[in-house]
Amino acid sequence: MGIVEPVATFSACFGEAFLPRHPYVYAKMLAEMVEKHKSNVWLVNTGWSGGKYGEGKRMSLKITRKILDEIHSGNLEK
Repeated sequence: MGIVEPVATFSACFGEAFLPRHPYVYAKMLAEMVEKHKSNVWLVNTGWSGGKYGEGKRMSLKITRKILDEIHSGNLEK
């Protein structure tokens, strides 16, 4: 209540309220599954870029979709 502009906060895990274990446990589980299944993993910023509030802007939905299309097609892996 009373917040009129975005305020930077940090959460070790986005779903922290729903994940009772330490974030390291989930990171280790993810790494094990990626290794076991030889998965390709991509980290895509769908949030904010280009500076703080008032300077930067949200990532373009059009560009985000293009990035995902390129991942799915295999072009980015090349």
